[in-house]
Amino acid sequence: IQAVKEVADFQRPRRGGEHDVPGRGVDLGVLADDVQGRGRRHGGCVLMISRVCSVFLMAVYGLFLYFQSKMHADLFVDGNEEEAGADTLSWPLSLVLLASCTAVVALCSEALIGSIEDVSKIYGLPKAFIGVILLPIVGNAAEHATAV
Repeated sequence: IQAVKEVADFQRPRRGGEHDVPGRGVDLGVLADDVQGRGRRHGGCVLMISRVCSVFLMAVYGLFLYFQSKMHADLFVDGNEEEAGADTLSWPLSLVLLASCTAVVALCSEALIGSIEDVSKIYGLPKAFIGVILLPIVGNAAEHATAV
């Protein structure tokens, strides 16, 4: 309840009675207020909203996995059942492959994140633009290429 009251404070008019975005709810506007510094006193509220959303998303994902694997497994069975058992990986090999792929992705991510500062200075782009616009486009470049 306290978190909702604090978020409602963002709805109150600022600077001469105007709203930043009229009629906004608990959305990106709340996060923008916090990033811009006006919502520093509400930082705990935004953090709580973020944590509640992340727990909710994890629960929905868990329910999806349960639905897919237990409740309606027959809906997700591939038509080529006879070929399925031939090529399988052992558990140790699967774990080694997973760990090595995770390490490679972590190294690439560190290199990418480390270059943001330099790119921002060289090209004069704000870090927020790079993080919100460019990184998702670059991160999904393979999916974009295959979709076209």
